Amino acid sequence: QLLLEDDVFFHRVAEQSLLRMQSHERITEKKLLYILIDVSGSMKELMSNGLPRHVWARVIMVKLLLQAIRGEATYLFRLFDGAPHELHTVLDERDGTAALDFIVRMAFSGGGTNILEAFSRAVKDIRERSKDSTSAVADVLLISDGEDGSMNNTAHVQKLLGADVRLHALLLGAQNDAVRSVATTCHLLR
Repeated sequence: QLLLEDDVFFHRVAEQSLLRMQSHERITEKKLLYILIDVSGSMKELMSNGLPRHVWARVIMVKLLLQAIRGEATYLFRLFDGAPHELHTVLDERDGTAALDFIVRMAFSGGGTNILEAFSRAVKDIRERSKDSTSAVADVLLISDGEDGSMNNTAHVQKLLGADVRLHALLLGAQNDAVRSVATTCHLLR
């Protein structure tokens, strides 16, 4: 507009018809992530650096929860061993702080592991909430040592996933080929 002839420019100034910058509010989209945390007995085993697997699981959760406390993310999470535990919801700073305290103090059960049952519950929770969500695809993060054979029926797991759920796995200390084959991403920490 500064390239306009002076007469035209000042005429538009007088009419208040010049284009001008308008202030706007930046809208940030918070991602929702569903996290499954293995608290079975095998999570007490040591990794190659000498720390128990559960320490790594806690550190990962602490990092994620700090994002929620800063208002950058929202999370649903469940602990699981042979069965899924209570659902925790982290939507804001207050929830994040309470969840952080819970994660730091949580006990590991010493029981067995059933990843499939926990994953099935997560998918059910996601689909129950999907009517309130604008997101077309939901992400589930599995934090586990992977020491479980319940995911071996990969055709069943693929059916559970459908087109609306993606599984991401962070395996601590052990590989699980069945989980790796159905996961969108799979990382192994030794």
